[in-house]
Amino acid sequence: TYTAPCDCVATLTVTDNLGVQSTETEALAVAAPNVKPVASAHATPRTGPAPLDVVFTAEGSYDPDGSIGNFEWHFDDGGSYFGSIAFHTFSTPGVHRATLTVFDRRGGTGTSGSERLIRLAHRSIIASPVRRS
Repeated sequence: TYTAPCDCVATLTVTDNLGVQSTETEALAVAAPNVKPVASAHATPRTGPAPLDVVFTAEGSYDPDGSIGNFEWHFDDGGSYFGSIAFHTFSTPGVHRATLTVFDRRGGTGTSGSERLIRLAHRSIIASPVRRS
């Protein structure tokens, strides 16, 4: 296992039971292990009566060793959206969740904590970020 990038040479020598050896050498270009991207989700507006039109942004999401290839949003009421900005309407008061997953160009994924929408007594709902560690 290689843990750091390098242009390396690997050599394999095999010896049979009669003592005859055979050697093969191969040049390798080893890439650094992929570091997962980091997802950061934000919601605007944070309060309002249902139905509530919310704009979600992935501002602050990043890939430490490359670039993000795609953004995918999932909403607990069955909707989904692709892109760094998502538009969604929550039709009913209550607790709702939206989750952002970001994908890097090397197959890594990162998922945000949910944006949580909480129903208030006067039929408004409020959005506040929930952080996952």
